[in-house]
Amino acid sequence: GESARAEQALRRAVQAVERMRDTQHGDTFKSWLLAARRAPFEDLFLYYVSGRRLADALEVVQRATARSTLDGLLESPLTESSPARGIVAAGAWSEGMHKLARALRASRAMATPPIDAVLARLRGNHVITYFRARGELWAIAIAADGTLHATKIGGVADIGARVAAWRRHPEDTGVADQLGSVLLPDELVPPPGAPLFVVEEDPIADVSIAALRRHGQLMLDQHAVAYAPSAAVLSATRRTQSAIRALVLGDPTGDLPQAREEAKEVADRLKVTPRLGADAARAAVLDASEATLIHIAAHTVPTETGTALRLADGLLDAGTVIDHGVAAGAIVLLTCSSAPITSHDELAPLASAFIAAGAHTVVASRWAIPDDVALSFARMFYEANGIDNPVAAVAAAQRELVRRGVPVEQWATFALIGGLP
Repeated sequence: GESARAEQALRRAVQAVERMRDTQHGDTFKSWLLAARRAPFEDLFLYYVSGRRLADALEVVQRATARSTLDGLLESPLTESSPARGIVAAGAWSEGMHKLARALRASRAMATPPIDAVLARLRGNHVITYFRARGELWAIAIAADGTLHATKIGGVADIGARVAAWRRHPEDTGVADQLGSVLLPDELVPPPGAPLFVVEEDPIADVSIAALRRHGQLMLDQHAVAYAPSAAVLSATRRTQSAIRALVLGDPTGDLPQAREEAKEVADRLKVTPRLGADAARAAVLDASEATLIHIAAHTVPTETGTALRLADGLLDAGTVIDHGVAAGAIVLLTCSSAPITSHDELAPLASAFIAAGAHTVVASRWAIPDDVALSFARMFYEANGIDNPVAAVAAAQRELVRRGVPVEQWATFALIGGLP
């Protein structure tokens, strides 16, 4: 019955956790704090939702998202069974993750601007943010006119089971319809034809919203879908008009003939000379301060510190991207597993690192794809005016792949992060 004191206590708890996070390091971070790192945020979120203070609830989500990103980097790495290999892996993890954590603290991924500013920047767009709180998954929709609507989606365990069923049978329209009807109730979804921006959260972190169904129809047929690490980060990704200065890299390891063909075709369309083989180098990306678009067709590999692009002169990982501020406006990564949105995915969020560094749009693949599908997607993306309207172009390319009979697990891998018009 003491609402004001309850709010003050919850806000103090959130501030206390944030202070401890800022002063602790990975090797001294207490396990009990990691286990409880979200609890005050979740409780404060539920307090505001119960009072219909939805803007305040959304602001708490932005703070929790930013802090959880950093916390995820400070958790212990998985190492191999060999003690010697474990020590080597732990050393590489410690150095790489602490460097990335420092870079992230200074990036816009950690920014939590006032919620009024976020809502003002997002006006005219429809955004759904999912948030897990005390075993339940919630969603807050920001409509194009700025109004907010909150809905409890359901229990995390039940939704996780539905997601697992969809992953096993992505072609099953019944399974896709059941999951879509749960995650996308009518009150959250914009009118047909309107683009939809989605902030995902466990247990739906690697679900392709475009591949779900509602009322017997594919979401892709109704909406172009894009993603973001958070509403706050999305609000900072608005595109600006400028002359295209492109950098195109392909087949840096000399064993990807279709990646080489992809790079040649894209470079020809953009009227630049592609960097192929030994010229497709990490140094070229790090020195591309004038580039407004970077297109890379290469291998993506897992390392002790997360996903990395294998380029001719070494690996390009998330820490390097953020630390060097590789911030070309648009990044296209048609590689294996380059776009996990959160740490729930198998590999680290390389694509999100480009957004954190300052890119406004990243087009990437979330899991492995056949080379011929990547090549077809690249052609259709640029033919559909991907430079000026990337959100619509990704949807157009995916719809054409569907029309050609490409399986769901192949066309649904493509994701656009950011892309606010």
